[in-house]
Amino acid sequence: MFKKIYISLSTFFVLTLLACGTGTVTSSSTEQSNNFETITLQPGSNATEVNFNWYSSNDTVSKKSFVRILSPNRITALVATGTSEPVSETKFRHKATVKGLQQGTSYKYQISNDSVNWSVAYDYKTVPVGTFKFAVVGDPQLSTGTQDHNSIFADRTTAEGWATTVGKIVSEGAYFIVSAGDHVDNFNGNELEYDNLFAPAGLRNLPFAPAIGNHDANCLFAYHFNLPNEQNTKPLDCSSSGSAWSAANSDLSNYYYIYNRVLFIALNTTPYPNASSADGYIAAFDATIKTAKAANAGKYDWIIVHHHKSTQSVGIHANDSDIQAYVDAGFERLMTTHGVDLVLAGHDHIFVRTEDSDGIIYMTVTTASGLKFYPPSITPDSQKWPAGMVTHTQNQEPEYTIVEVNGKTMTITTKTITGKQVDFLTLPKRNL
Repeated sequence: MFKKIYISLSTFFVLTLLACGTGTVTSSSTEQSNNFETITLQPGSNATEVNFNWYSSNDTVSKKSFVRILSPNRITALVATGTSEPVSETKFRHKATVKGLQQGTSYKYQISNDSVNWSVAYDYKTVPVGTFKFAVVGDPQLSTGTQDHNSIFADRTTAEGWATTVGKIVSEGAYFIVSAGDHVDNFNGNELEYDNLFAPAGLRNLPFAPAIGNHDANCLFAYHFNLPNEQNTKPLDCSSSGSAWSAANSDLSNYYYIYNRVLFIALNTTPYPNASSADGYIAAFDATIKTAKAANAGKYDWIIVHHHKSTQSVGIHANDSDIQAYVDAGFERLMTTHGVDLVLAGHDHIFVRTEDSDGIIYMTVTTASGLKFYPPSITPDSQKWPAGMVTHTQNQEPEYTIVEVNGKTMTITTKTITGKQVDFLTLPKRNL
């Protein structure tokens, strides 16, 4: 017999659970693209949960959100329903969280805005207990145009580059994707760029965990992602300019989740602090990490932090004053204090790996779509050159990283989309 699944909605919704019949489910009539747009999955709090997010147009009959999970034999378990919210004159956003899934199990899911017309059934496979893989990407930075003129694929669009990268990740057997930020290019937000971001079919099957980047710092980021355990002490206000990541909201988009015994923490290094304001951001990071560790006490062996603005890079942002302010205020000391194992970042569109004196690995990953490529801008004799430099490279093509977690060992492999191995690391768990 199929085990019951319990489904809860995010705080945006009022939760109601409706028991359904046990008949076999068939897909609805032709799916209307204007009713189910930019469908994406995010991690839930742990491997037995998954978050859903999508848009619909305003011509739907019911402005609600429904998700139903189908067992391998396509029997409906439960349906969750809630409300949605308008994001523009023509669009609504929908968010839901499914709980109680079994690890290592293949499911199908469908979404609906009215509980009558359902999407096609999409596949979703939960992370197995034990060894698993996940992918890391940086700066997809989807535009509506072509890749960098220095790219080896300069005649192709960023959407094509990103689609190729996602396809490679799917073929590698990753269960989810961890991002280091800058998902779109337009600072003010552009829905066409989000269309390109969510276009690859693989993103209907793999949870995507975004760290917010400086190009993402507007309310479209909040509308398009359903983040688990987001540490927001102030309400999100998108009623005017749309900018929600000011100094007064320094904890927005800090969040955490856990898969097996790996605790992931996403931090928001989007703001541009100076020497006098950086302490507030570091305090918010510290609070998030403490909350994440307390909520998962005894459940993790590894801690991975992903954020956007790399503090261990050699690209054009290595000399930026805001990044130096984060460092001086104690960003890297915080990683040491909390026993972080791996710090993932982007922003500089170049690959860099360093290891500090405490054994913490810092990885700066390059663009996953090919939008921009930055050459090294500092030299080994510079004061800003990372003391623990291991390797850096600029291949001028999209890249991705696959991390395989096997107990107390991680293997980390970075590749270009043409198959060139950029970096390989076997990382044993430190005894802290």
